[in-house]
Amino acid sequence: MTWKRALIGIAAAVLLFACSSKKDESATATQPAAAAQPAQPAEEAYSGPKACDLFPAADAEKLLGGPVQPSAVHNTKPGICMYEATTSKSVGGASLTLTVDPHATSAQEDIAWRQLKEVRHLQADQKNTKSLPGIGDEAWSTGATKNGKVGVGSVVGRVGNTQFMLDSMSLDYVVPAAGLQEEAKKVADKLK
Repeated sequence: MTWKRALIGIAAAVLLFACSSKKDESATATQPAAAAQPAQPAEEAYSGPKACDLFPAADAEKLLGGPVQPSAVHNTKPGICMYEATTSKSVGGASLTLTVDPHATSAQEDIAWRQLKEVRHLQADQKNTKSLPGIGDEAWSTGATKNGKVGVGSVVGRVGNTQFMLDSMSLDYVVPAAGLQEEAKKVADKLK
């Protein structure tokens, strides 16, 4: 029983010591409030072309087969351009998005391109993935096609220090696969 009392006594002493020690408040009182908070990194300025200039609404309407509207939620940065079909019969709607991602140097682009290829599984032996020669420096098509149309799929490519992704999002097969590839070629040609 004496060891229990000793253990309780030690615990009480530790708690008493921890609670009674004072912090040096004079050091923090003289510091300005801004210095107490860590500096927030400045958002890098976008240096590439506006995605909606590369992918006009008329082209999206042609691919989706009807009128579109720019997405108010997703078109908040110049490197992203999303159009949503306004009369889609597809479950959950249908949309097309162009994302343009420029890099300052070819070394940065090489690293980013390798990472993108890894994440998106852009390899010849992957299911529903194929290389698209003639579109930019390198391009790949991903996603399943049915009767020549794409539901959820992409054309991902690179031109110089810039990569681009033209994504189709629809649970139904709406966008002609050949049309998506033609549009990606037009984007790549404008990026040259």
